[in-house]
Amino acid sequence: MIYGDWIRDKVNSKEKTITLVSAKEIFELGFFTPEGSPSEKRYVGIWYYKLSPRTVVWVANRKNPLVTTSRTRGGTFGIAEDGNLQLFDYSAGKGRSFWSSNLESSSSSNRTLTLLDTGNLVLTEYNGIRLWESFKNPTDTFLPGMKMDEDESLTLTSWKDQFDPNVDDISFTKGEGTNSLVIYSNGKLEYVTWDDQNWEVAWSVPSDRCDELNICGDFGICNTNEQMRPCRCLPGFKSSLVEEEWYSGDYSDVCTRESKLCENDTFLKLKMMKVGRRDSTTSIQVNNVAECEKTCLDDCKCQAYSFETHQNSLKRGDSTPTNLSCWTWSENLNDLQEENITRDGVHTFFVRVTLSDLNDETSNSSIVKPTRRTSLYLIVSLTVTSVIVLSIIFISLIIWRKKQTKMRESRQLSNQQNRTLNKLDTERHIQELMNSSEIKEEGEKGIDVPFFTLESILTATNNFSVENKLGQGGYGPVYKAWKLWTENKVLELMDQSLQESCKEGQLIKCVNIGLLCVQEDPVDRPNMSNIVTMLDSDSATLPSVKQPAFVLRRGSSNTASSSKPETANTEISYTIEEGR
Repeated sequence: MIYGDWIRDKVNSKEKTITLVSAKEIFELGFFTPEGSPSEKRYVGIWYYKLSPRTVVWVANRKNPLVTTSRTRGGTFGIAEDGNLQLFDYSAGKGRSFWSSNLESSSSSNRTLTLLDTGNLVLTEYNGIRLWESFKNPTDTFLPGMKMDEDESLTLTSWKDQFDPNVDDISFTKGEGTNSLVIYSNGKLEYVTWDDQNWEVAWSVPSDRCDELNICGDFGICNTNEQMRPCRCLPGFKSSLVEEEWYSGDYSDVCTRESKLCENDTFLKLKMMKVGRRDSTTSIQVNNVAECEKTCLDDCKCQAYSFETHQNSLKRGDSTPTNLSCWTWSENLNDLQEENITRDGVHTFFVRVTLSDLNDETSNSSIVKPTRRTSLYLIVSLTVTSVIVLSIIFISLIIWRKKQTKMRESRQLSNQQNRTLNKLDTERHIQELMNSSEIKEEGEKGIDVPFFTLESILTATNNFSVENKLGQGGYGPVYKAWKLWTENKVLELMDQSLQESCKEGQLIKCVNIGLLCVQEDPVDRPNMSNIVTMLDSDSATLPSVKQPAFVLRRGSSNTASSSKPETANTEISYTIEEGR
């Protein structure tokens, strides 16, 4: 393009917009509005020719766009009279510059503007000297062929957003000091900086170890999830490494075939696989998967195949594809990578192996790791199972505790019933005793004897507590009854629940008889017939009560032989009360 030629933007005209295309139709220069932009702002830029969506690599007027209106005549871009590249807008009737290359004014009749196949827009003088080029005035893209010269400053600045090419705060420029950009033999690129002691990696690509060039060697599979040992051999292939050597990181020439092909071969199906270069950039069109497999099987050099279904070729109401794209690999398989998600370049892959070698392998599942979805299903299943098991255990525990409570209540009820029956049985035996001929006097009827349960005695003595014990005599311990008797407080022995129904005289008589039964000397103790008479008679005068027996005997009774001296700590009689 020379002086006088203009790239025109015919926004309100039926004429076609004029653009500049590189010789091999790789790049294109012209007017554009960012795709999806809500505004009508127009820019001059360079993008890849005939690629969709449009990928812009350079913008001229990124800070000063043209705004289209109903009166807009369109902009023009070309070599102006002063020899500069200029962007004009003629909407107001006369041209107004929106962008310039800012060169010194000069005759422009012999200058030319060329868009190279590298994407570089070059303004040259008649003698071939380059006066200005877009590679030295980039926007946000660093293309192959661009250089960071020592004496020139090159800065890349990002767009504000996907709809606005204006400059943003994020930029990349040539650094000073000891920063380095290093590429390694495995294809890894690192940007490193020196911190006075060590080189620090500030940025690197690829970030995934499995994306490094043939990291696991030929016929080796790389798995990103395995950090310690990412590589392993394909099924049907033998390894030259022992188990410990798999952690060394050097996997070149490790995996080899155990048997030759074309002798009873089959194919191993591997899902979610990313594979290296295939035989051709074009695919073989086949009608079904069997044809694709046969294409590989008929060629002894074919190592593997894969296919791609054309969704638009499915017949209505039929899920069987009418044709497929078949891809084959004849060279050693490299850059094999297991993926966890479906993305571009990831397919189901069929590797050719002999049946004898495949029989030695466990299964395909031992090589292909579960996907994230499968892992999610597994986690959910385990969680649900755990919740169910814990719920069953919890419910069983509740049922068991309820049963134990019912059994305990049943035992308590049974014991209570037994105690009631025992009480009734005891009362019956006492009543029979009182009515027997041995006690009953002739012409007299039987008497009613007050009955005290063991529970009432336990309550009165605080479970036979030592604190309530006053002493011990021939028939057992003596508790607080004597003390209350001497203090005329016998009524305090009465249970509170008997205050309304109990007669005080009867209570005092019972206590009096009880104290007589625990006298120290046997002669002072009434026999059973006397006790029955005392209990039955309301007018009988009861003998006076002496102090009951204690641990030490104070002396013999008045009726005892006077020839025997008083002794201390003589024989003590015990009455041991045992439960029935």
